[in-house]
Amino acid sequence: MSMQVTETSSAGLKREYRVIVPATDLEAKVNERLDDLKGRVQLRGFRPGKVPVAHLKRLYGKSAMAEVIEATVREANSKIVTDHGYRLAVEPKVVLPTEEGAVEGVIEGKADLSYTVEMEIVPAIALADFKSIKLTRLTSEVSDEEIDKALQAIADQNRPFVAKTEGAANGDRVTINFEGSLEGTPFEGGTGEDVPLVMGAGQFIPGFEENLAGLKPGENKTFDVKFPDDYRATHLAGKNATFAVTVKAVEAPGSVTIDDEFAKTLGVESLAKLKDAVKDRIAREHTLAVHRTFERAFVDEIELFVRVGVHARTGAARFVYVAEQHAFAFDNAAMRGRVTGSGRDFLHLGHMEMIFALAGPDCAGGLGFPGCHLQNAFLIDNRFSSSR
Repeated sequence: MSMQVTETSSAGLKREYRVIVPATDLEAKVNERLDDLKGRVQLRGFRPGKVPVAHLKRLYGKSAMAEVIEATVREANSKIVTDHGYRLAVEPKVVLPTEEGAVEGVIEGKADLSYTVEMEIVPAIALADFKSIKLTRLTSEVSDEEIDKALQAIADQNRPFVAKTEGAANGDRVTINFEGSLEGTPFEGGTGEDVPLVMGAGQFIPGFEENLAGLKPGENKTFDVKFPDDYRATHLAGKNATFAVTVKAVEAPGSVTIDDEFAKTLGVESLAKLKDAVKDRIAREHTLAVHRTFERAFVDEIELFVRVGVHARTGAARFVYVAEQHAFAFDNAAMRGRVTGSGRDFLHLGHMEMIFALAGPDCAGGLGFPGCHLQNAFLIDNRFSSSR
């Protein structure tokens, strides 16, 4: 009787086999090991090479059997992989019998070795004709209106404030001390000193700023407000709180003239230079937005060609590994001048839920851009399962 291998499950990317190795086969291998050991072991009372195998078996039989079992399992699993042409996602999972005394019986040579091996395989990737992908590369110009709006925002952020004795009004900057409590008990993060607050800016929870309207420097007020139901601190969300506030100062906003002098206060030579800097920043933001839009369109097109199942035990981890191997290859190709960019850029296309591994020899225009003929692609998307 020789080793028996039976497939017991085949679902998606998972394979399961039942393996039985006769006790006689294990015994023969143990005897081979002990026979080899006989010529090397030195025992008191025996001449070198003359120790009976039966005596060696009494001394080393169990340890030799354990080594044989380990080697046999490894060889059997390797044969299954080779015979079926599998590429494994992770190391096979071996499940030994759980019945009491089952393993001991195998080690003692009284029972056949019987175990289950679970394997998760890398699916075959069928190459598609990626040359048929057509994408539109968007462009975006920076308008004068955008520049003016950005300059005004900078001016507002650098606006001077002048102390006033009148009550706080919308737009004023109010400096306060406050202490919040829930049913009379102060809560963590509910206390502050010399905290600046611009009236109408919505810096605090709804209702807080409204209660400060009309207060003058040195005045106190205690009022109740409710935390929003979706407040980020869940222990405060939806709860009513009491705040005791002291107004330290009230300041009215001053005027700002956007000119060369204002630009110099920001460390820029002139207003024209400031506008150029603002335009460059907005242009970079546009470029990033266009690039992400292009990548998203690229993702959608690739999605039509390649869908890869998610491994039950490895999940995205295996695909991260696969993608990183291709990123390493991409870095090597970049060093040889075959492509532009880097493996890190290659891995992170701005979509954390997806990981790509793309390789192509003609990507002089950059990864994923027209002229880059993709030779291989893996798409990992947690929305897909191995059953789809």
